[in-house]
Amino acid sequence: MTQRATVWLTDWQVGDTGLAAAPGIEVEWRLSAPDVWTARLFGDPRSIDFELDTEVDAVPGRAVIVTRGLVEDVECVRVTRSPDGAAVGGSATTERVRSTLEMLEGDVIGYLVRLRVDAMTPDVT
Repeated sequence: MTQRATVWLTDWQVGDTGLAAAPGIEVEWRLSAPDVWTARLFGDPRSIDFELDTEVDAVPGRAVIVTRGLVEDVECVRVTRSPDGAAVGGSATTERVRSTLEMLEGDVIGYLVRLRVDAMTPDVT
């Protein structure tokens, strides 16, 4: 049986690293459990299996899994902002996009990437 996973990518990390994710691209990512704040964005029990965090090494003891797979789908996540700039809980909406590198209008906060997982191994570094 083919395993699939939904991975959260934060917009600023995509922008800082130029991380490309698009259907058909094979990736090898160091993933960790998703942060609880992503569930608050959607206001529903949406399944986010992992997050790609380029700063994960700065969090002592955080488990990392090296995951290889094929990108099957990418959606951008947009939110409504409160007057103080915070993302309003439950306001997130998604829109299918061709790539994380696509230039998008509006307040994109991150991406949901669906992977067909080929291999997962604990990172012991």
